[in-house]
Amino acid sequence: MVRDPVGANLSCHGQFSVGRSLIEATRRQPRPSLRWWRLVATMSLASWLFGCAKPPTYEAVLNGDIALAASDREAMDSLLVACDISPAELSLLPEDREYGADPYAKIENGRTTRLSLAGVTDTEGVGRLDHLRALRLSGSFPRLRLHGLESLAVLEVLSENESLRHLELSDLPELRSLSIHGADLPDNLDLSALALQTVSLTHCGLQSAPRFDPAALSELFLSGNQLASLDGLAGLDALERLHLSNVGLKRLIGLPDLPSLRGLYLSSNPLQSDVALDPDGFPELMSLDLSRTGLRAAPLGLRDRQDLRVQFEPEVAETLDFLDTLERLRQTHLEAPGDLVERVGATSGTIRGQKGRCTWKTGTHRRAEVSCRFTYESVRGTALVRLGETDPAMPFQGGGSPRVEATLTVGEGQVALYAKQEYDLIALAKVITGASEEVAEAARQSEDTFQGFRRVVARPGRPATVQGGVVMLGGHVALIVEALDDNGLGAEARDVTLLVGPQ
Repeated sequence: MVRDPVGANLSCHGQFSVGRSLIEATRRQPRPSLRWWRLVATMSLASWLFGCAKPPTYEAVLNGDIALAASDREAMDSLLVACDISPAELSLLPEDREYGADPYAKIENGRTTRLSLAGVTDTEGVGRLDHLRALRLSGSFPRLRLHGLESLAVLEVLSENESLRHLELSDLPELRSLSIHGADLPDNLDLSALALQTVSLTHCGLQSAPRFDPAALSELFLSGNQLASLDGLAGLDALERLHLSNVGLKRLIGLPDLPSLRGLYLSSNPLQSDVALDPDGFPELMSLDLSRTGLRAAPLGLRDRQDLRVQFEPEVAETLDFLDTLERLRQTHLEAPGDLVERVGATSGTIRGQKGRCTWKTGTHRRAEVSCRFTYESVRGTALVRLGETDPAMPFQGGGSPRVEATLTVGEGQVALYAKQEYDLIALAKVITGASEEVAEAARQSEDTFQGFRRVVARPGRPATVQGGVVMLGGHVALIVEALDDNGLGAEARDVTLLVGPQ
C-alpha cells in the first residue's frame, strides 16, 4: 500500500540544528584554522537554505519551466479543475522523492509517473495518464474506472464512506498492490484477472472474500469487514500473510488450508475458547496474533507447535510467560533426585579413617567454589563432613556461601547425604519474567516455597548425587551424612567416598 513515510519532510529548524550541532562538535576539538571555520559555516548555511527551498508546483508546468507531454497536461488540467485544486497547491516531487504531502505529482521525462489527489469526484481523467506507476485517490466517487494504465503498479483509494458499486479495473498488467479503504464494495468482487501480490480491502462492507489470482497473492488485508464466510480464501496457495482483524469471527470454521501461510492476524475477534485449526493445513505458520480476542491459549491443534509465536494481550502474555516459567521451575525441582526434608537429626555420629582435602577459589559473582575428595573407613549415625572454616578472609566472604554438587558412594551399608535447600519459585519466576506482583502471587502454591534439606541415599553399586547449599554450623562449612540400616534408622556404613564440586 502507498504510505507517506514518517519524517519525510524535515523542518528548516531541524536541518539548521544539524549544521549547528556540527559547529558545536568542532568546538570540542583543537582550535581549527580560520579557513576551517569558514568551510563549516558555508556548509551549514547551504544545508539550511537548500533544505528549506520549497518544491516546485504545477505552476512550473504552466510557465513552461518543466516539460509535460500535451496529453498529460490536458488530463492534469482537467483533474485539478474537477478537484478544485489550484496549480500552486499541487507540489511536484523531486527525483529522489516518492511520496509527499497531498496533493502531489511526480513528472519524469515529461510524463506524470506518480499522482496523489484529494477531493476527487470523477476519475475519468486519470485514465489518460498512461505512464502512471503509482496513484492515490481520496474523495467521494461512486465509480472507479481505470483502463489501459499499463505501467500502474500501486493503486490506493480512500473513500469517504461512499458506495463504490462500480469498480472496473482492467488492462492493468503491472498492478501489484491494491488498497481500498472505507468504500462500500459490491459482494462477489472478482479481481482474479489482476496479478495482485498485496491487497488491502479494509472497512469495505464485505461479507465474503473476493476472488484473486491464487498464484500471485502473497498478502491480504480484510480487516474491518463483517465476513460471513471464509470460503473465498480457498486455493490461495501462495498466500503468506492474512489479516482478519475485527471481522466478527467466533470460530474458524471454513478457513481453508493455506500451505504457504506464515502469518495469521486475528486480533479484535470474539473467538470462542474452543476454536481450533488443523495443523496440517498450515505447515508454514510462524506467527499468530490473538490480541484482543480474550483467548489465553493457541487454537486447538496448534498448541504443540514449538516454532509458533503467538501474540496475546500484554497482560495475558505476561501471565502466560510467568506461568510457563513457573511450571518449568516446578518441574525442575520435582524431577531433582532425592527427597525434601525439613530438618535433620542431631549430628552426634562419628566418622573414622578420613582421608582427603578441599580446595577453595572464588568463582562467578564472587561466590566461593569448593572441590573436595574424601574417603572414610566408616560412618556411624549422623555426622558433619567439614569442608572449611567460616573465616572472614575466605574467598566466599561477601560473595555468598557456595553451592555444591556432591556424589556419595558406599561399599557396605547405606548412607544418606543432605544438602541445604531454600527456594521461593514464585520470586524466582518473577525475577526471570519481570511479571507484576499481582500476577505472581495469584499463582502461588504452598510447595513453591521451601526451606530445609534435600536428601539422597547411596547404596553399594548405586552412587547418589545431590545439589544444593552447604551448612554453616559451629564455625564450619559442612555437609551432613547419615548411615542407615534397612529400616532407615541410624547404623554404620563402610568404605565411603565423597566427591564435592561447584554446582
